[in-house]
Amino acid sequence: MEPGYGMLCFSSRLFLPSCKSEGGGIELYCIFELSNPKAFMAAEELSELIFVYNADSGIKNALLDGAHKVLSPATYECKLCQLTHGAILEKKVWRNFREQHALPMKFLHKDEFRKEYASKFGHRFDFPLVLGAAHSGLEVVVNKEELNTLSDTEAFIAMLKARI
Repeated sequence: MEPGYGMLCFSSRLFLPSCKSEGGGIELYCIFELSNPKAFMAAEELSELIFVYNADSGIKNALLDGAHKVLSPATYECKLCQLTHGAILEKKVWRNFREQHALPMKFLHKDEFRKEYASKFGHRFDFPLVLGAAHSGLEVVVNKEELNTLSDTEAFIAMLKARI
């Protein structure tokens, strides 16, 4: 790649300038489909992980969510909550991972996320999810569908370690 050219990542496509004609001013680009779009994230260093729960903030919501997790766990709609917390308290294995990891982590409920990031980013996300804050903006590290496939906290931690 020539100096002054950058890489742009949109969705799962990587756009790399392949050449620029000197006389005609035509730029040609090669488009590469990435088999694993998450692999590209390693090229840009993340400054923070943002975990967004599919729940609203507040004591009333926390009590309702805790009861829902106990009474009807199969219908509870926040897999991130189930992976990181029991009915009330944070899971020990998750807390150990969080405390030992060097990358800063922020935990938000969906209403808090929308309030904090709505004016900065016009993204619409399906919650829950894990985002990575990078110089160019927010990148999805683990999406809702991927979270829903995880069987336990250890599998979640392994996925995060592989991607960050």
